[in-house]
Amino acid sequence: MPLFGEIVVWWCGKGDQGMTNEDLAQKSAPVDKLLRACLRKYHQDYSSQNEEAKIAGLMAPLNSDKLQALFIELLGYEPETVLDVGCGTGRFLRGLPVSWRKHGLEYRPKVVEIAKLLVDEKTQIHQGAAAELPFDSNRFDVVTSFQVLEHINDPELAINEMFRVTKPGGLVYGELPNKWYPREGHIGLIYPQLLPIWLRKPYIDHFAKTNKTSEEFDYLRNINYLTPSQVLGMLRKHTTRVIHLTPARLERRYQIIKFSPLAKFLGRLGANFAGIEFVAIK
Repeated sequence: MPLFGEIVVWWCGKGDQGMTNEDLAQKSAPVDKLLRACLRKYHQDYSSQNEEAKIAGLMAPLNSDKLQALFIELLGYEPETVLDVGCGTGRFLRGLPVSWRKHGLEYRPKVVEIAKLLVDEKTQIHQGAAAELPFDSNRFDVVTSFQVLEHINDPELAINEMFRVTKPGGLVYGELPNKWYPREGHIGLIYPQLLPIWLRKPYIDHFAKTNKTSEEFDYLRNINYLTPSQVLGMLRKHTTRVIHLTPARLERRYQIIKFSPLAKFLGRLGANFAGIEFVAIK
C-alpha cells in the first residue's frame, strides 16, 4: 500500500477498535480518491512524481503554536470560537486545540467534502463564499484567512465580511502575497503581475511550470495582487487597531543599526518586498 494509504488507514482507524484492515481500507478509500482528484485539479505545480508528498502535506495539520500564543496575548483570553475563511482541507483548523469551537468556510464543494472527512466531529465545515459569509454578525473571537484574499474577485468585500462576523474586541488575521514581492508564488516567475496582460500571457505560457490541464487557475485574471498599503487601507475602514506584523518584524531585524529612524525606514522598505501578514483588533 502507498505511503498515503498507510497514513489514511492510521487516521481513520483511531478509535475504530475491532475493525478489520479491509474495513479500514474501505473507510479510507473516499479520502484517498477525493484528495488525489483535488490535487490534480487545483495544484498548479502538480506532477505524478510528487503526488504522494503533496497528498501527505494536505493530510498533515499545520503547527499553529505561535499563532495560538499571539491570539491569546492580544485577546487577553483563550478564544472559544474560530473561523478560517478559505479553509481548504482544514489543515489550520486541525492544528488548533480541540477545546476551541472551530468553523471552516470553503468555496469548492469537493474540497468541502474532503475537509469534512478529515476534521474531528466537533469542527464544522461550511460551503460558501468569503464575500458573503453565512454567519451571524459578531460571532467569532478570531477570524483567519491564509493565502485566500488574492483569489477573491472583491477582496475588500471579503475583509468587510470577516470584520462583520468578528466579535467586538476580536481578531482578524490574514496572510496573502504582496504585489511588490519579486517572485510570484503561484507560478514561480519574476514579476509577471507587473506586466501588461498582453505580455503576461506569453511570458507565463513559455516559462511557468504550471498544471496546464487545470481550468481552475487563470493566472491572467483570477488573482488580485494587493500591496501592503492597499490592505492597510481596507483594514482601517473598520478599526484603528491594526497591527501590521511584517514591518515590525523587519524593523527588529535592523535593530543592530544604532539610528532607529533608519531602522524603521529599512523595515518598512523591506516590508514592501515581503509577503503581507496582518492582525487587526475589531
